[in-house]
Amino acid sequence: MAHSIKLLARNYNGELTFCTCCKTYHLHFNNLFFEFTRNELTDFKQMVYFSEDLAREAEITTRMMKRTIPIETGKSNMILIFNAKEIEALRGLVFFEEKKSIKDIDPLDIDFDFSLN
Repeated sequence: MAHSIKLLARNYNGELTFCTCCKTYHLHFNNLFFEFTRNELTDFKQMVYFSEDLAREAEITTRMMKRTIPIETGKSNMILIFNAKEIEALRGLVFFEEKKSIKDIDPLDIDFDFSLN
């Protein structure tokens, strides 16, 4: 059976697609891949929407950590952590806000300190 994939949103971090045959959503985000049913995507949207509140409650922000916003996965031993820029990009995907063509990368998009000797 041939799968029919529909693009829902895309940005420079990934894309959200929907398979009309399987009725599943596929989220590619950086090096992560998620497969959701409609209800699972709705639950994930709520986790992403309230993720900054979770960061304040968890108080895991330290100077040593680049990523400080946790999102639970449903597995007791696995929590995903993101920085504010990644959360903004993730929200753009799961709330179908971005469907633009992928733009050229900006030097500010690279999260690396090039001044190291």
